[in-house]
Amino acid sequence: MENFNTINTVNEAAIYPAMNYAWAKWAPPLEISVLNSISLSGMGFGLTLVNPLVGVISDGLGWDAAFYVTGSMTLVWLVFFFIFTSDAPSNNRWISKKERRYIEKSIENRENNTHDEFQGPQETTSIPWKAMLASKRSWALFIAHSADAWFQYTFAALMPTYMAEIYNFDTTQSGLLMILPFLMQFLVSLPASCITDMLRKKRRITTTQIRKINTFLALLVPALCLSLTGYVGSNHRAVIALFTCGYAFTGLTFPGYLSCPLDIAPRHSGILFAISNTIANLVGFLGPFSAGYIITDHVL
Repeated sequence: MENFNTINTVNEAAIYPAMNYAWAKWAPPLEISVLNSISLSGMGFGLTLVNPLVGVISDGLGWDAAFYVTGSMTLVWLVFFFIFTSDAPSNNRWISKKERRYIEKSIENRENNTHDEFQGPQETTSIPWKAMLASKRSWALFIAHSADAWFQYTFAALMPTYMAEIYNFDTTQSGLLMILPFLMQFLVSLPASCITDMLRKKRRITTTQIRKINTFLALLVPALCLSLTGYVGSNHRAVIALFTCGYAFTGLTFPGYLSCPLDIAPRHSGILFAISNTIANLVGFLGPFSAGYIITDHVL
């Protein structure tokens, strides 16, 4: 089972870079925030649906049935994925000519009018590793991604334990509690993305400015909420509200720094995101260890 989980996790590592590459070919520049958020927020929405479903299946049919059912659902989705998707609009038979022209024209205008600081000439196909890793924009992305991963890992790993140890929540209560933050993240991310792209289209604010604002709020509010949980005493409702509010604001990462690879380097956004995600996950692993040390030695 451990080997299977490891293989499954390794395979999933390719999903997010692949999505970035796909949106570079499919997303009109002024709709990137919304489209990218729809795909990224699917994880939280999926967890909201699957967590209670797995509990029901496990109670009724046994824990192994949960793997068969969810695995079968994935295979069914995969069939539709292969039928309806393609590398680019130019070779997709399911969209109209009008839609294809709109997407291709939008992307062509971006490539003609946008200067990229490290991609080089459009005809260049090699990956500009040196320029990419030396770019200040890239490192701003890496740092924001790492800070978010620190919070995400800490929250996912320690919240159920914290509620069980401090407030005596049982496993079922902790499991149900984990649904609410993911649902709120989903509900926040889509409206925030729509507002982001609306402001960009109306030129009320630059893309760089709105990405910075979204990222700033997405990192600041969860940090404040997590810090305040240590000052509410035995009021578990306040803790739940703070956890939920903090995690809801992480939905702003989707129209924030998580959309930046498509702004910075559309043709190499998958590679850039893969580097950022690798660094962020390596840093994020430290979050639960540090928080666990503090809770174990100084709280309980």
